[in-house]
Amino acid sequence: SLDGEEWTNSRLAGCTSPTLSVTVRSSHYDYLWRCVITDASGNVLESETAQITRPVVVEIIEQPKDVYAYVEEEITFSIKAENAVGYQWQNSLDGEEWTNSGLPGNNSDTLTVTVRSSHYNYLWRCLVLSADGSQIESETARIMKPVVFEIVSQPEDVTYNGNEQKQTVTITDKANGKTLTEGTDYTLTYSEDVTNAGTVTVTVEGKGNYTGTLTKTYKINPAELIITTGTASKDYDGTALTNETATVEGVVTKDKGQITVEATGSQTAVGSSSNTYSIEWGTAKKSNYTITEKLGTLTVNQPYTPPTPTPTPTPRPTPTPTPEPEPEPEPEPEPTPEPEPEPEPEPEPEPIPEPDPPIARPDQTWALLNLLSSIATVLVGGGMIATYFKKKEEDEEEEDEDTTSRTIDGEEEEKEEDERKKSKFLGAIPAVASVITFILTEDMTTKMVMTDKWTLLMVAMLAVNGVAAYLTRNKKDEKEDEEENA
Repeated sequence: SLDGEEWTNSRLAGCTSPTLSVTVRSSHYDYLWRCVITDASGNVLESETAQITRPVVVEIIEQPKDVYAYVEEEITFSIKAENAVGYQWQNSLDGEEWTNSGLPGNNSDTLTVTVRSSHYNYLWRCLVLSADGSQIESETARIMKPVVFEIVSQPEDVTYNGNEQKQTVTITDKANGKTLTEGTDYTLTYSEDVTNAGTVTVTVEGKGNYTGTLTKTYKINPAELIITTGTASKDYDGTALTNETATVEGVVTKDKGQITVEATGSQTAVGSSSNTYSIEWGTAKKSNYTITEKLGTLTVNQPYTPPTPTPTPTPRPTPTPTPEPEPEPEPEPEPTPEPEPEPEPEPEPEPIPEPDPPIARPDQTWALLNLLSSIATVLVGGGMIATYFKKKEEDEEEEDEDTTSRTIDGEEEEKEEDERKKSKFLGAIPAVASVITFILTEDMTTKMVMTDKWTLLMVAMLAVNGVAAYLTRNKKDEKEDEEENA
């Protein structure tokens, strides 16, 4: 029956016997069940009602946890469970054979233990009992020796190099400062990735006489990748300006051949822009690098247009007034002279505009060293000519005094000296040539540089003049100076 008022005879197995068998369905939880008993005389007796109820499931909410403690220290194991009706704490040395604990709280959700040295070897668990008499087992827990070691050297950050980078640490006994041995006193484990850029976690776990764990972290920083593209310039011609030069530096050995860079910059209109690039990583990881860009510049210049000279207007001719002919004189009256006509004023000539100064092309230059060489060449040549006239005047003054004392050898020396003096005029040739060369090859309205393709010629002219000045020096005076010094 669903309501206890209207009842329906069951047709399940054993429905007419003392025992009814029911394969439970979810709808059966809503029904009331009873049995009607009839004796041989036809008397009817109804039993009390019964109901199929859902079983209560026990569920552990919080498992027992490991506890770190010294000997003689009091600790507790605890557990939390729903629908539990009882608890039983147990311990075991091997996890196979379990013994019920007799310690305080062994039949409650909290077990109290005063630690002994032997307790470090035991496993502990709790049996949780349900209302139907079933039980479930908790996870195991242990009493652990306290952590008595520490990390005294921290792992250092490193830079990505394509290889595994496991940074080590130094571990010491916290009580006496003794340096512990890896593999004997502790083990080191690392997070999964110790190659690529990121954070690595180092876990130190005690071993032997040491228990517990410590963790430290360090970073693998990205490597620097330097990308450089080329620079170019030209005058505007309507076509795109490009420069395919592109280089990449800083690729680690593992990633060689994987990272490729291609210059993609383009400039067509007058102006400038950066020579950009595209990059392909291949099997390399972009996160392992930080990019530093050194981009070139693409510059398109305005094309050079020579200035158009302004035509010089032709001045208008000044008209010459034509005098009127004098009339024939009359016989009687005296002729009256006609007044001379006033000439028309001459028109003022129109001003001729000054032509615009020529605009220097950006690709033309003049060399400062060429100007200095030309000036020096002129000064040397002028000095040679000046010394000639000065020496000639001195020789004429001495000629009157020394006429009678000259010898044949002296006359020959003076003849040679005269020829040397006259050759000083040769110094004017390189001087004039250097001036003409500078005027023809250099435009001082353009940009100044130190040297150009004419510099070698200008320096050569200066050198020729210098050699000529040396060879035409006054040897006679030098000889006389030497004799006087002697």
